[in-house]
Amino acid sequence: MVPRRLTRYIFSECWTFFLLCLVAFTGVLFTIRILKFSALIINKGVAVSQVGWVFISVIPTFLEFALPLSALLGVMLAGARLSGDSEIVVLRASGISIFQLLRPLFLFCFIIIIIASSVTFVLKPWGYQTLAETLFDIARSTSTAGLEAGTFNRIGPLTIYAEKIIDRTGELQGVLIDDRRGDGQRKIIFAKNGRIISRPKTRSITFDLYDGSIHEMITGDYLTTRFQTNSLTLSSDELSDPGAKQRGAAPRELSVRELRLVIPHFIEFEDSLRRSPNTNFTSEPLPPAIQQHFNESSVDLGMVSKKRRRLEVELEQRWSMPCAAALLGLLALPLGIQPPRAQRMWGLGLSVGVGVGVFVLYYGFLSMGLALVESGVVSSFIGVWIPNFITAVIAALLTFQIGTERWSSIADLVGATSRVWRRFVGAISPSRREQL
Repeated sequence: MVPRRLTRYIFSECWTFFLLCLVAFTGVLFTIRILKFSALIINKGVAVSQVGWVFISVIPTFLEFALPLSALLGVMLAGARLSGDSEIVVLRASGISIFQLLRPLFLFCFIIIIIASSVTFVLKPWGYQTLAETLFDIARSTSTAGLEAGTFNRIGPLTIYAEKIIDRTGELQGVLIDDRRGDGQRKIIFAKNGRIISRPKTRSITFDLYDGSIHEMITGDYLTTRFQTNSLTLSSDELSDPGAKQRGAAPRELSVRELRLVIPHFIEFEDSLRRSPNTNFTSEPLPPAIQQHFNESSVDLGMVSKKRRRLEVELEQRWSMPCAAALLGLLALPLGIQPPRAQRMWGLGLSVGVGVGVFVLYYGFLSMGLALVESGVVSSFIGVWIPNFITAVIAALLTFQIGTERWSSIADLVGATSRVWRRFVGAISPSRREQL
């Protein structure tokens, strides 16, 4: 039985190093992310309140990755500190095994799961949605507030001229628009009247035009189209980047409830496309449940399948990432136990290097799984959860080996691996041995 004082001591060590790592990595990632918005914030006269919302909403967007790394390094550094001061040796000599140290570690991982779940289920979708809405407000205000009558104004990929602009209502008179959004195509639009409408829900700006004509070149032919009403829509991406493509609602902005509701609609729509491959959704409206996820004028089976897999991956990751943080914390205990001599020689840098290497390896497996899901080779469940399963198996194996004192530390794994390799080399033919 582990004394409560020892449980609190081990827990406090893990928690202290975890908080230090979380603050450090959050600060680094925060600085890198904010640098991407520096030109937008500095050069376009953005309001202080909007800058504050950008700073606040950007934090949850990378906490999902900072938490597992901090949990891993927090436990590893705590184990390294105990190893360096020979406290692990004293504990073993006192009859306390590594298995008994799992009690404070389980408590630590349980709290990490709660924190990580709060991030993935609540803060992450809120952060991405708030960030997208704030950037849209910035792009909208900086694009439309500077419109001047009698001059050519640039809004994203559009060039707009209006003889008269009523700022209060957004009405335009005597409108000319140069639309260069098509690849190698160009449209000149004339309209007697128009209106600018901001749509915060879809994060887009719409130009409603009345009584005009469209002039364009198609396959070498000059075409003129008359219209009574016509609309042009610019997404938030096109407002901030004239070369950007329109895209639908991002899966990471949706809550778990919204993901669960929309995925069955995608599956049903995908099945209908397979049954009726000649259905043309250029002229027919998309089903309302999935319309917000596409800004393209037409969709096909490949686009729907790709979007559906991304939604499924996002839903699986909402559950898998908190588990990943806890599993990496459990894996960190056997990895953090080092021989006192090695720990005094290399210091905490050894644990940091090993921890970062393990973290990169984990996300390497996760990236491979996501690539397989993206190509349709495996299901989203397998692609997302396989790295967690591998981590759990390795953590259990290493904990058992060190807990039963078959290995004194992870350094024995390196020795066992080298012995297996030498036996393998000794068993092969001499000619092959020379090549090795």
